[in-house]
Amino acid sequence: PFDVLFVEDGAALADVVARDPASDMLARIPLVVSLATLLDASAAVCDFVLPATTHFEQSVDVEAAPAGRFTAIAACKPAVAPLVSAAAPPQSPP
Repeated sequence: PFDVLFVEDGAALADVVARDPASDMLARIPLVVSLATLLDASAAVCDFVLPATTHFEQSVDVEAAPAGRFTAIAACKPAVAPLVSAAAPPQSPP
């Protein structure tokens, strides 16, 4: 059992219908939080919606398509300043 579920920017919960077994599991989680750039279908079923920055507003690592034996990785700076007070979603380890 989970006490909190964090949903990161996407409509992952949009496909969960009332008679789906996943709907029963979701109903047993007491707190569901969405980190979203837009109010989507997942955000609609969450208890809290926290603003998240878009890819244009955050520093990211970009991996180019592999060419030969080497892989190129670049660090990109934000293209624009954040429009609202928001935080970048945590990056998952590779």
